[in-house]
Amino acid sequence: MFKSLFTGKTGSEKLQLFALLALPWVSGVTFALMTAVQSMADAFTDVPYNAVVLVSTLPNLTLVASSLFAGFIVGKKLRLKTHILISACVFITMGALPAVLNNFTLIAICRAVFGLGFGLFTPISNSYIFLLTKPEDRPMLLGVFLSSVCVAQVVFTLLAGVLCSISWRYAFLVNLIAIIPLIFVTRVLPNPPKADKTVEPQETEGTTGHLREKNTGTLLIKCLPFLVLSFMYSLFCSPVLVSMSSIIQEGQLGSAATAGVVLAFQPVTGIIAGLVYGTLAKCMKKMILPFLLLMCAIGMAFVYIGEGLFLIVLGSAINAFGGMMLTPAVTNVVGRLIKKEGIGLFTGFNQAFGNLGFFAFTGLIAILTGFGLSDVRSPVLVSSIFLFAITIIVLLCVLAGKKMNKSD
Repeated sequence: MFKSLFTGKTGSEKLQLFALLALPWVSGVTFALMTAVQSMADAFTDVPYNAVVLVSTLPNLTLVASSLFAGFIVGKKLRLKTHILISACVFITMGALPAVLNNFTLIAICRAVFGLGFGLFTPISNSYIFLLTKPEDRPMLLGVFLSSVCVAQVVFTLLAGVLCSISWRYAFLVNLIAIIPLIFVTRVLPNPPKADKTVEPQETEGTTGHLREKNTGTLLIKCLPFLVLSFMYSLFCSPVLVSMSSIIQEGQLGSAATAGVVLAFQPVTGIIAGLVYGTLAKCMKKMILPFLLLMCAIGMAFVYIGEGLFLIVLGSAINAFGGMMLTPAVTNVVGRLIKKEGIGLFTGFNQAFGNLGFFAFTGLIAILTGFGLSDVRSPVLVSSIFLFAITIIVLLCVLAGKKMNKSD
């Protein structure tokens, strides 16, 4: 699969593809710091645990605003390479700065600004993929890109877990590694040519041209079901990321480094998911979304019932297998509904909704605590139940859509 992606490409085109696949190595540190949650809670004993979790998820709130803003300006107000450089410098600097801070409030501020910079960065990848590649190459590239994302997350999560076992401060220094791929990306990737507004090429398969709305509001309304799905997935899959270190350490199953290893199995599974995504999507067709959601629900259930590391690792991997492929699956569908120049806008909103759900996880913990469900595994149980329910709803919608198509 990886080899066929480069077949027939010139040397310059191959280098550009490598630069596209290097973009995740600029932003791959986002979830690596989840391994430091419990260690930070132990260091700041005067700060409530919920507040420590809030700091770990705070970038996902500020990312919402900046992702929405970035969706409107990417490739329009700023050249893409300038956009990359500015946003990356912000989140790399703010991501590493907490390593030298002792004030919890200042750390929270840095994390908030980190989210702003990262939110500006997020729409860039899909914009480049859709603007620089042909429609027939996009599904394969999206799958390989997902694998690159996961490889970066494996490396950064493992490294952050090891450094966190020394001191929670060192985990933040992982952000500085992103400087190396940033230099490569900004030197190799070109600024895509401006879109020709007079010509709208038709997609090859599954194109639904009647949905190619010019009005931004109408476009977002058409995409609203996918945005809501991103919100729900992020909300109910957050316990695997945020609570993993607490589940392992409070269950006396290991240390922060162990949590880093367990979390690393998610992107490892994602690597495989990215490589098989194209084939799986072709086989499952319209049933791909219910299938992926079902995998997420089953994985969450395994994490809840797991008394040892084996089931927890297995559940985390199954959850990742389904969850990692949701993004390219949704992007492929939406990419056939809207103009390629609108992918940046959708990506910004999709990222905003997804991270709003991730941030809302803190509220879910507060609600469960209010009902007396303060055990660290309680969010996992509730999330599993809701994911099964969402799977059934999406399945019914798909079946209803098939029935309507047959009647037409």
